[in-house]
Amino acid sequence: MKKGVACLILSLIVMLLHASGVEADHPDYVSVGNVNLGTALGTTNEWSATAYQVRETDTVSLEMTEKPARLCFNPLNDSGTRQCFYAKDGSEAFPIFVELKLVAIRESRSPKSGVLFVAEAGGKVEPTRLITIWTYHSRSGTFHNLLPTTRINLQGEYVIIPNLHGIEGVFVTANRIWNAERETLYGNHNYTIRIYTLQNAESYGLKRQYVTRKKYPGLDDAEKIDVISSEMKTIKKLIGSKP
Repeated sequence: MKKGVACLILSLIVMLLHASGVEADHPDYVSVGNVNLGTALGTTNEWSATAYQVRETDTVSLEMTEKPARLCFNPLNDSGTRQCFYAKDGSEAFPIFVELKLVAIRESRSPKSGVLFVAEAGGKVEPTRLITIWTYHSRSGTFHNLLPTTRINLQGEYVIIPNLHGIEGVFVTANRIWNAERETLYGNHNYTIRIYTLQNAESYGLKRQYVTRKKYPGLDDAEKIDVISSEMKTIKKLIGSKP
C-alpha cells in the first residue's frame, strides 16, 4: 500500500514538472503572462506565448536580480518544440516583465501579426525598457525578433502602425533626451524620434530619425507621455521621403 502511494506521488510530481514548462527547467522563474496565438503568426499548428520572470523572495528582488525575464513559445500539441528567449541586451539583463500581447504589424502582406514582448531593467536612475516584436520564420521553423536592439527610457514611447501613409509595417519610438545640467529628470525635454519600417519578412529597419524642435512635458507635469501623436504630421512627411 505504501509502495502504491509512493508511486502515485512520484507520478504526480512528474506530471507537474512536465506541465510547468520553464518552471521545471528553472524553478526560480514564475509565469506572469500568457497569450494563445493559435495560428496567427502563420504557423501550421497552434502555439501560445508565455512570459516568465524571477520569483521574488526575501532575498531576491526584481530590481536587483541579474536574471532576465524570459519569453517562451509553446506548441499546443506534440508537433513542435518549445522555444525560449532571454530579455537581454548583450550582457545587460531586463528582469521585470512589462507587456505581452498579439499585435497587428502589417495589413496585406505576411507577416501580418507579431508578439510584442516588453521587459524592464530597474535599480537605476531611471528604468529602461527593452522592446521586442516576435514572429515565426516558416523556413527555419523558429521564432525571431523583428526589431534591432530597441530600448526606451521610462519617459519614452513607442507605437506599432500597420499602415501609415501607404507604407505597411511601421514602428515608431520617441526617446527622451536629458540635458542633466539644464533640465530636471522628469521635466520638459526634446525627444529623438526613430521611424522603422518592416522591409521584408525578416526585420524592421531604421528609415529616418530626428530630434523634435519643441520640448514635451515629462512626468512632473503629465500623467502620460504623449509625443508621437503630436509629431505625426512630421512622421507622415518623412515616411514617404527618401533617406
